[in-house]
Amino acid sequence: VTGAGSGIGRAMVSHFVERGMKVAAADIDAASAAESATLAGGEVISMGVDVADPTSVDALAELVYGEWGEVNLLCNNAGVFQAGLSWERSVADWEWALGVNLWGIINGVKSFVPRMLEGGHQGHVVNTSSVAGFVAAPYSGPYNVSKVAAFSMTETLAHDLQAVGAEIGASVL
Repeated sequence: VTGAGSGIGRAMVSHFVERGMKVAAADIDAASAAESATLAGGEVISMGVDVADPTSVDALAELVYGEWGEVNLLCNNAGVFQAGLSWERSVADWEWALGVNLWGIINGVKSFVPRMLEGGHQGHVVNTSSVAGFVAAPYSGPYNVSKVAAFSMTETLAHDLQAVGAEIGASVL
């Protein structure tokens, strides 16, 4: 679970532990990820991960596969919000929102899905989007654009997995 340091991600970690799952809690804030792991109890490992950095996400995959040897559920949940008028947002603002909300998903898919496919187990990928993936709100340009892209990425992933006969599905939250 990325974005596991708070909110939906922290709730996912707790929910999965309650169901007896082994969980990896990842967040850009390693201390928050560790706190989520501690609060959830159970068999949880935690790690500081910058989902916008493919090397960081690869390190997470290495840790999880090294610990448990397989992944059955990947939750690309990390997300950020950038407010303000679209034309007043800096390039850095756009890069930050797209880096976390879209590239975080892309990096998760590239780091985990090939390994999931190779393992031959049933699995699922859940990518967090938003109602902003359907309806644009004012003062939310980078966020809206990133969440539409997250939604589209998930649909495409689901079709691609089905096209190759994978026992892995994909859903958007």
